[in-house]
Amino acid sequence: MKNTSLILIALLAASCSNVLDKPCKQDSLESDFLQLKEILPNEDFLTLVNYVSAIKGDISKTLGKTYRQLLDEAINFSAVKRVYDGLLEHNLTDGISFDDFHAWLKEDVKNVTSIYELLDDNNLISDSYEDFFIFIGEATGHLERSKGKKDKGIYKEEER
Repeated sequence: MKNTSLILIALLAASCSNVLDKPCKQDSLESDFLQLKEILPNEDFLTLVNYVSAIKGDISKTLGKTYRQLLDEAINFSAVKRVYDGLLEHNLTDGISFDDFHAWLKEDVKNVTSIYELLDDNNLISDSYEDFFIFIGEATGHLERSKGKKDKGIYKEEER
């Protein structure tokens, strides 16, 4: 009985981790998301659902990507979107689109500093520069994601 329980737990753990490593496909999206809902923290699950819904029309953005990769993209997209929405709310975007803003941030690490200074000059940020830089640096690929910060134990421990 004890061995049977251990085997069931091992199989359950393996099946849970496998869905994150499974490529996103239109025909299995619904069943995959039911499994993902069971293993992901609610905030991460909703971030992933919103992201996949937003890009579903452009299937090329999901082809060959695992749910783990899409979750990373979703978290990064969400972080940059929150900064952009804050700037937009205070009329500080100068009419730049979100896509152009995101590309501009990714283009050069100095642009992250420029955004922090803009937010700070307008008293719109309470984070330190270091905290903001880590937050946006991870989201734009200038820094690797800090282990244990947003990971919540679901990402592989290997280096990217």
